[in-house]
Amino acid sequence: MKRLQVVFAALFAACWLAAILGAIDVAPLAGTLDMGLYPLYSLAVVAGSAAGNAYAWRAFRLESPERKRLLALCLAGPPGLVSMLRGMAPEAAQDAAPFVPLWAFFVFAIFFVVPLTIRRPR
Repeated sequence: MKRLQVVFAALFAACWLAAILGAIDVAPLAGTLDMGLYPLYSLAVVAGSAAGNAYAWRAFRLESPERKRLLALCLAGPPGLVSMLRGMAPEAAQDAAPFVPLWAFFVFAIFFVVPLTIRRPR
């Protein structure tokens, strides 16, 4: 892995850790950031598109084990940031819309897959 990939892996691991600790109330995040749904879904769109394009651009140059690691990083990493930011919303907003993290992941996944479906000349 290159240095930038290691930095992104550490950032996304920290986001996932914060989201998990916030979900089990070890480190309460609720109420620290009042982010609306449009900015959250917009972040999921940008993250999905960026991760999909980064994977599509780099994957054809890599061998199979490295490609799998890159896929794991690009597919599982950025939703951690979105989940952490949703966990920072007020508890009333989280209780009113409990499926927002799931829908945000679907938005991320759709925009992740789009660059992979476009045929690129070799």
